[in-house]
Amino acid sequence: MLRLLACVPGTTWERWLCEVTAGHATVEVVACAGLACELDRGGYAGVIMLLDHRVMPSWEAIRSRLVASHIPVILFTPLAVEPLRLLALERELRLVALHVVGFDDHPALLRGSVNRLLSDDILRRLLRHFGADALALEALVGPLWEQIGSTRSLEEWARRAGRDLGNLRRDLRSRGIRHPRRFLTWLRLLAAWSRLHAGASSSSVAVEVGYSAAPALTRSTRRFLGFTPSAVRSVPLETVIAQAAADLVA
Repeated sequence: MLRLLACVPGTTWERWLCEVTAGHATVEVVACAGLACELDRGGYAGVIMLLDHRVMPSWEAIRSRLVASHIPVILFTPLAVEPLRLLALERELRLVALHVVGFDDHPALLRGSVNRLLSDDILRRLLRHFGADALALEALVGPLWEQIGSTRSLEEWARRAGRDLGNLRRDLRSRGIRHPRRFLTWLRLLAAWSRLHAGASSSSVAVEVGYSAAPALTRSTRRFLGFTPSAVRSVPLETVIAQAAADLVA
């Protein structure tokens, strides 16, 4: 199960985190002073922080540690943040989301941000199997992952990225992806696993991840995973990623 690190004050935030992550992740809540120590221990998929007046005195030290760790960050702040400062945060940190909001907005935005972090973690787990090319691939593949449902083909991926198809193929192959079309199929299957595991129906998942209809999703899961979509719900994520890596990296 995914492990998240949270630096948030008060029991209200802890209750929200428990509700949002139930069944999907475990959350370790720490004070600002303990954040660096926990990051050094490792094993966390992301950090959730509330940047308010209580954190500001130690923010620069925290920011430097987050930058050095390259860990994904969900950042909330009720403070007014200057536009240039926002740009700096987006450039320096691996931000999953940055919310400048009122107190009452936090629960819904927290749920959406955590869901995105969970989704992004699936992609990162797959790309780790490509070794030193993982970070470069994340930059190349990330936009596709976010639009997997509306990207029907490799040609469309290249067009949306503003690249020549041949150039995209060469770029992918130079980073270890020898079969780009199959790689795209596995991205669809991983996106489908995430949605099926969350309880969505096969028909809605099929459309959301780019298949024409549910039967097309069923054929794909049977061929590559050996299961029907309904059975995929009980298959651990690690099993799906291992099959994808074996097929793509071998």
